[in-house]
Amino acid sequence: MPGVITGNEDPMAVGRIREFLKIPPEYVTYTAGHTAEQADVGKVVWMNSASANSFTVPPDSISDPFILGQCLNVLQLGAGLTTIVAGSGVTIRVRSGLTLALAGQYALAGLYKLGANEWLAFGDLASS
Repeated sequence: MPGVITGNEDPMAVGRIREFLKIPPEYVTYTAGHTAEQADVGKVVWMNSASANSFTVPPDSISDPFILGQCLNVLQLGAGLTTIVAGSGVTIRVRSGLTLALAGQYALAGLYKLGANEWLAFGDLASS
């Protein structure tokens, strides 16, 4: 049915529609480490753990790989340090002087897909 979002649409298009209509982003909560998946696109991934945890970016060889330009958002909601981890064969670029660890509780970081197995991390990241 035209004009109805069914959940089967391109996640990037749905994200743009939500942004245009000023609909707040959805979120999903994990209480332990998590490996990114297509369902995370357009949402804020809340890492809510009292102990250290990781948010892993998988390689393009997964069954439903990310496409160029997709973004992932990660929020360290809990006190446990959240670290972004590159899966096998993945390169995550970050500005000089920063690490892939979030800066602390309530820090928000993003990942932007630059190319094949290549991402850019940005946002509230810890200093090296």
